[in-house]
Amino acid sequence: MGPDNEKSSGNVKEAETKKFYDIHCHAFNWSHLNVIVFLKRFKIKLLLPAGPLVWLYNKIKPDTKRRFQNLLSLMENDIGSYFLLTEYFLKNGEPKVVSSNNTFTIDNVTFNKIVLTPLIMDYGYKNIEQPDIFYNRPPRKPIREQVIDVFNGIKTYCENQLTEDKWDGRLKYKDDVKDNKLFEIYPFLGLNTRHYDCKKLTEMLEKYFKNYEGKQQPLYENMGKFNGDIDGAGFRSNFFAGIKVYPPLGFDPWPDDSYERKKVEILYDCCIGKGIPITTHCSDGGFRVDENADNYTAPGMKWKKVLEKYPELKINFGHFGYQSKFLGFFPRIWPFSRTQWRDSIIELMSKYPNVYADFSCISLSDEECKHLEDLIKEKKSANPELESRILFGSDFLISLIWTNSYNEYLNNFITTKSLQSLKENFCSKNPEKFLFN
Repeated sequence: MGPDNEKSSGNVKEAETKKFYDIHCHAFNWSHLNVIVFLKRFKIKLLLPAGPLVWLYNKIKPDTKRRFQNLLSLMENDIGSYFLLTEYFLKNGEPKVVSSNNTFTIDNVTFNKIVLTPLIMDYGYKNIEQPDIFYNRPPRKPIREQVIDVFNGIKTYCENQLTEDKWDGRLKYKDDVKDNKLFEIYPFLGLNTRHYDCKKLTEMLEKYFKNYEGKQQPLYENMGKFNGDIDGAGFRSNFFAGIKVYPPLGFDPWPDDSYERKKVEILYDCCIGKGIPITTHCSDGGFRVDENADNYTAPGMKWKKVLEKYPELKINFGHFGYQSKFLGFFPRIWPFSRTQWRDSIIELMSKYPNVYADFSCISLSDEECKHLEDLIKEKKSANPELESRILFGSDFLISLIWTNSYNEYLNNFITTKSLQSLKENFCSKNPEKFLFN
């Protein structure tokens, strides 16, 4: 059944169950990852054993080890198996979230599809400094190799399912068809304008988005059709649902340099003209290798200037501007996260019609869900649009650093007593509006 959300019964059209959207997730393995960037991301964790934190580190080390082993176990798979394993465990793992016929219910609303928008990362960072090693040139991580891998994985997912062998209990592939699948998978193209000249950037946007429609039907029709030829006429528009940018890796949303500014304007003009959504990383965590990471990421600085010129730009601030409780290695005196970035996003939402934010940097514990609910109540009088601009996101598989499984994350959202009147907005109505024209 395609994405029209209806089926025919004689001459009567009968409404189908709804689609659940995970607007912020990932699909990568070791071949995609820039390991140097990965190590830089976890530098603080590697330094934790120093000084007075030894005792605390030794206390949490076994759980940390288990979580990383869990993360790496999934990352060792090819992308097709990654999707198939995630689907299999949602139906068979604990807590069991999805029934065998793909349905699950949230606050009396039944869903039968999960739309995933894997955010491809443009890791081809050119200015990683490695002065202390002999082979000091950063590795090439061309985005095209990730694109090929992800779309080959989607095709594998569409044509197979995992079943348990009744004799030895091992998982094996079994033929399947796309209409039976739980997931609809519509990736976002990772793009850092610094890596391309104007001509190449224009060619990429033309190649992947020339006839972009911003509708679900053509995306669904192309899902699983990739034949391995990224340059062929059969791989063009309506394979990607949007564009992902990542300021901590050096993407500058509004450069001072005139040539670099021209490149981002090419990007924004294309997105405005075609209605292409952008998701930008917006937290003080992540893969931070550029010394200007905060300046590029902060929604109230560079992005504010972008929206002043491009007020119709459709943009999702991933992680809702989350800022940690720490400044460097020194915790603040009070035990609350900083909120400047989050408040800037809410202010931008009140001014611009297509500004969104996802909450993909939390575990969705009852405490965190209650905090989000209270925040919306507090800000709603000044910004009535707020609850229609927030999106569900998981940050899976990175979220395995702080949760045990995708099952656990979804189950937390399903079972929390908070947000009961808002869940359908966050996981269905709002993301449909963000993704599709």
